[in-house]
Amino acid sequence: NIDINVLVIPYWNMVENAESCGQGLDFFDGEDIILLSGDRFLTDNVITKAISRFSDQIIEEPYHVVSALNRVEKNKTSVNWDRSGKIIEYGLVEGHADTGVFIIDKYLLSESKNILQHNPKKWWPIIFTRLSSYSSTVDPSQHHEINKPNDVRDIVNKIPNKITQDNY
Repeated sequence: NIDINVLVIPYWNMVENAESCGQGLDFFDGEDIILLSGDRFLTDNVITKAISRFSDQIIEEPYHVVSALNRVEKNKTSVNWDRSGKIIEYGLVEGHADTGVFIIDKYLLSESKNILQHNPKKWWPIIFTRLSSYSSTVDPSQHHEINKPNDVRDIVNKIPNKITQDNY
């Protein structure tokens, strides 16, 4: 019993993913949202840690959570934060690669939508440097990103045999 809403943006070649994320967020109102990138394999611990970081209420105002690897990398979509864990930089920078797990605070949803709506040709994570956002770090062994065919082979080799035998 899953409701599926298909979002088609006929002018997608004229905008960036801020437009699709902003329109996608319109399906939600008054709810915290877990947003997941579709090109990732990760353990449930990555999501659990992000939810825990969100639930910890580390500050007394609403904030988003960005899950990232606990190692620094180059040439990846990365995030950096200050001593408190507050996100200060996000993009193609030397930093902690994101894991594709994000929590959008319902109290920042309207502001997030507004930022995305006014920046349709930008990359959607601009909300994390413009609104209060904090990091959740995970071990790199709990996350695998798929960018090339070799990435799929690498992931299949890391998945327990029972799973791969049943599905491949």
